[in-house]
Order: sequence, then structure tokens, then C-alpha cells
Amino acid sequence: MIKLRLMAFLACVLALSACKNVTKEDLGLGNKAPDEFMVMPRKPLSLPPEFELRPVVNPADQATATDNLNNDEAGLLDRLKK
Repeated sequence: MIKLRLMAFLACVLALSACKNVTKEDLGLGNKAPDEFMVMPRKPLSLPPEFELRPVVNPADQATATDNLNNDEAGLLDRLKK
């Protein structure tokens, strides 16, 4: 019984190895290099013209943001500003 299974296994291995290129391609295991003529060049990356601009900050809006702080937080902010 073991010899029969071994022979069947070997027969399957030989049958698959005989058509290994087709089997690999069918299973999606084959390695294909990209076609150099099918690759399209891309434009180089560029920055928008106004990239360095920052949003305008209204000083009145900043004052209202610090009004809700307690004494300790306000003291830390004063230290950072110095």
C-alpha cells in the first residue's frame, strides 16, 4: 500500500515538473520583468506656488484662547514667551 502511494506521488511530481513553466504561470507564481517600453514617464513632483504662506492669525483670537487658562497654565505661557 505504501509503495502504491509513493509511486502515485512520484508520478504526480513528474507530471507537474514536465509542465512547470505553464503551471507556474497559471498559478501566478512566474516572475515577469516589466516591459521597459510600456512604462510611462511621470512629471517631477512640484510644490504649490503658495506653499510657504501661513494662515493669517488675528491677535484678538489669540487673546480669547488664553483667557480660559488657569494661573499655572498662564504662568507657563509667560515663561515660554520670555
